[in-house]
Amino acid sequence: MSKESSKKTGNKQGWFANLKSIYKVAQLAYPWVGWAIAGIMLVTLAVFIGVAVAVHSGVFSWIIWIMFGVTLGMLFATLLLTRLATKSMYSQLDGKRGAVHAILGQVKKGWIVEQEPVAMNRKQDIVYRLVGRPGIVLISEGPSSRVTKMLSEEERKCKRVAQRTPIHRIQVGNGSGQVALPKLMKTLNKLPKQISKHEVPVIFQRLSSIQAKAMGLPKGIDPAKARINRRMLRGK
Repeated sequence: MSKESSKKTGNKQGWFANLKSIYKVAQLAYPWVGWAIAGIMLVTLAVFIGVAVAVHSGVFSWIIWIMFGVTLGMLFATLLLTRLATKSMYSQLDGKRGAVHAILGQVKKGWIVEQEPVAMNRKQDIVYRLVGRPGIVLISEGPSSRVTKMLSEEERKCKRVAQRTPIHRIQVGNGSGQVALPKLMKTLNKLPKQISKHEVPVIFQRLSSIQAKAMGLPKGIDPAKARINRRMLRGK
């Protein structure tokens, strides 16, 4: 078997495996999804067969109409399956710690997402940070009464190295003024683009540098105000 044919076979297997995984996810929340898919395909096929009968098609035309019906039915079924799988995933993640991180893994190109949260308290409330064309985005996970202060602190840190960069704050949750988990991606996509794509990695590097300094120094020490103990240097 040639490399091209083996590659095509691998792609087909990967596509079917992916579709099977999506089906399993959707089935967890919607056990009837299999019947819905079968119904959509049968109804679509019946419509095209009806059209073929109405126009008094020949044998060749019948084959064409049936192929159209099967293809379109599979398309509609796949769209429904994908939509239900997405809803099922959100329903399973909603309210669980780390749910935001799972959603940020689906962020498209143009964004740089921090691999680890930039802040977390004892209650396991979390703040994530990402940089994109809209600027710096801080996303919290937890009750508004606790994360508001955390977001303000992270915003203050960001302004140290990126004063002119727009900073957006998004609280994910089901409370008042918060963004529901299923609407997080939509909220991100609605943010206006305010910086160039060339500025994105530069700003990210600046933020990474202050994060590294914060992790490497004991709390309460400001590198800008630190003084050298000259007596220690002299060995006294």
